[in-house]
Amino acid sequence: RSDVGEAMVFVSWALSTCMHSLVAALRRYLDNRGLDPATTFFWVRDFCEPVAEAARVGEVVRHISDTLLCLDSWDNSITLKRAWVVWQLYHTADAGAELDIVMNEDQDERFVNAVEEDYAVVQEALEAIDVRNITSPEEGIADMILNEINKMPGGFKRANAFIVQRLEAWVVSAAQRAVAERGDMAGQLAFNVAGLLEAQGDLSAARALWGQIVPAPAEKG
Repeated sequence: RSDVGEAMVFVSWALSTCMHSLVAALRRYLDNRGLDPATTFFWVRDFCEPVAEAARVGEVVRHISDTLLCLDSWDNSITLKRAWVVWQLYHTADAGAELDIVMNEDQDERFVNAVEEDYAVVQEALEAIDVRNITSPEEGIADMILNEINKMPGGFKRANAFIVQRLEAWVVSAAQRAVAERGDMAGQLAFNVAGLLEAQGDLSAARALWGQIVPAPAEKG
């Protein structure tokens, strides 16, 4: 079958996500990357081989070496509280695999509006992430995965740092893309994105963006 092939992207997602939102997010990923849907194959749990054992999840993530995190929301995300998702992200970090993040269009718009209104709210949402808050509808799974993460090098601290670091990079990238799309109409959004860059320690990028918003004064002749 031409619509089945070796998986190129491991999809990390919460099973509570509706199928329409998942498919929309995958389509956005393909569009953003300029990938051909006919030749790009995803590993989506419960549509491929069922993976229930912690060790097996790590093997699959490491073999594919390219993880796509489908977020249900940029703030208070259910996805980032799911035990299996956090376990998948931990193995993505441990293997040095690629990680990309995508949401559906409605959530992207919510995110951009939030940055435009008050970027500090976005920063606070990132700082609130803690893998120790994971849950699972499957009895005993959350405790089992927390125990496994805690036994790994770096434990909870490393897992939290990886997730927050990658989310911060995605936040800036998505916001900068929105600024570019708005062009001269970016205004407050561009100003707040510069603030986000400064808060994350990227002063050179923040200054460059501020320079685009506030032109340098003309030299006196």
